[in-house]
Amino acid sequence: MARFLLDDGTGVILRPLRPSDREAFLGAFRKLSDRSCYLRFHKLDPRLRERDIAYLTTVDQVDHVALAVFAPSGGIALGRFVRLPEEPATADLTLTVVDGWQRRGIAKLLLAALMARARSVGITSFTASVLDENRPARTMMAAIAAPLRREGSSWLYRLPTDPALLHPGPVADALARRDAELARRFTPNG
Repeated sequence: MARFLLDDGTGVILRPLRPSDREAFLGAFRKLSDRSCYLRFHKLDPRLRERDIAYLTTVDQVDHVALAVFAPSGGIALGRFVRLPEEPATADLTLTVVDGWQRRGIAKLLLAALMARARSVGITSFTASVLDENRPARTMMAAIAAPLRREGSSWLYRLPTDPALLHPGPVADALARRDAELARRFTPNG
């Protein structure tokens, strides 16, 4: 667990998701707009079923890693990766930030922390599926990696977990700075 400052100077806490965070997770999920739920989960039904909740909150922090960001008001973001069994050096990546906290640098903080954790467990690349209409996420992903291909209404990206291997530019620079800060201050496995 560690405290970090966002781009606007707001302090947040970043730590691994724990089984005891179930209610905080559900509270944050309820703060997502229907649009944000659709952009994140790629479906119109914003409800979570019990099996979904169990899957999203029960993680081993090795093959299924989830890191949470908390503000004084509660949970505000969650990032996760799940190792691909058929390609163990690759994991599927997802990031979710509560609507009122978007565009403040939280996604970059989470991505940098997930990249660091991934490297520590032997994952060298992430895949991420981003809906075509999710312009903010596509803009961030396109700044650091080229899309692999289009899959229906989504774009599939593959990005390295080493910030030095990302496409150069301001987003990669921000991730490299966060990576250096994380190396000094954060233990992503507990």
